[in-house]
Amino acid sequence: MERSWLMGMSATDTSRENRLKSGIFPMSIFPMALLVLVAMTIPVPGKQTVPGLLTNQTYVEQVLSPESVNVSDASSLMSYILTSLPDEVVVYPTENYYYFGFFHGGLKYSGNLRLDASDRDSGIIHLTYFSANSEWGDTQISISQTFSQKDGVEVVSVGWLKYRVTFRRRSVLFKLNDLSRVQPPSGTLAAGEEYIGPVFDESATQFFLIYKKTVKGFLYVLNETGKNPDVLVPVKSRPRLRVGQRTGFVFYQDHLMDRLILIGVFQRNVVLNNYFDGPFDQLPDNFIKGDRLQAALIDQRPERAGTIDRFGKMLDGNNRISISPYLNYLSLDELYGFDQCAQKYKAVPEKYYTCFDAINLGIE
Repeated sequence: MERSWLMGMSATDTSRENRLKSGIFPMSIFPMALLVLVAMTIPVPGKQTVPGLLTNQTYVEQVLSPESVNVSDASSLMSYILTSLPDEVVVYPTENYYYFGFFHGGLKYSGNLRLDASDRDSGIIHLTYFSANSEWGDTQISISQTFSQKDGVEVVSVGWLKYRVTFRRRSVLFKLNDLSRVQPPSGTLAAGEEYIGPVFDESATQFFLIYKKTVKGFLYVLNETGKNPDVLVPVKSRPRLRVGQRTGFVFYQDHLMDRLILIGVFQRNVVLNNYFDGPFDQLPDNFIKGDRLQAALIDQRPERAGTIDRFGKMLDGNNRISISPYLNYLSLDELYGFDQCAQKYKAVPEKYYTCFDAINLGIE
């Protein structure tokens, strides 16, 4: 998916052509996967598991493989994907993207199958794939297609968050990530805040998406209830800033609550559209109660009333409101403004939480 350089919580509702500053991204261009060749770790009862091993041999052999697939035909790609997958898979990200990647004809391809919360129960699945982004070359091919029964693809719900997808006599069960019981621990929410839902990012980082009505802003708060899949290191000159050594995510240690707030995502990851491009594209679609998100977006910007659905999608097109109050940074010192503001207003709660919106700070 193409990303804007900064999609802040003060995003404006403009056209796709202006999306670099609009805070809206096109739903027809889904996020692409960073291809990682991994030997999966398989738990063995009674034995301690070990990390999967990444090898250059696997990479070389896949690049040099003589096997081919018709990348110009989406139906051929759908068949190839389903045939390549095991009988059951788990879809971890909360916007229900199942990412994949492969090499073909000297190019690395990335893409996803998506069981969108808004139309999967109508028997629809979305496929997007394209040659992977790089800083030295342009995308050579990009294809998106929606499949349903009229295309020979059957999508059937077989239980809570479980969907069986069948095409050309091959079936795969997609198990969506059930986070319905995930709640922020006591002491995580401050006064005037509403929990929108749990976010499971494709980076494997989990967040609580929170709306703070008093400042009309959103926060991504790190979910620290389980194992943190990153190493957070304080910035020496700004110890309240914690930098994820694996993801490049930067968090701020809240002065008023015992929690970490996301304030930065490394810009090159956004440009490359990889697993570390930030959680704006993994909203908690399966777990939004009623119109809670829609109401928050309208409270933030009243002119949105009558223009968006309960997921924040525009009613007149394929765009969706983007929630990204953090900064896409290249250098850590670009994030110091968050700390300066928070230090200044930590004794003034009604102003303090405005410090976590990059647009409010004028550092977008």
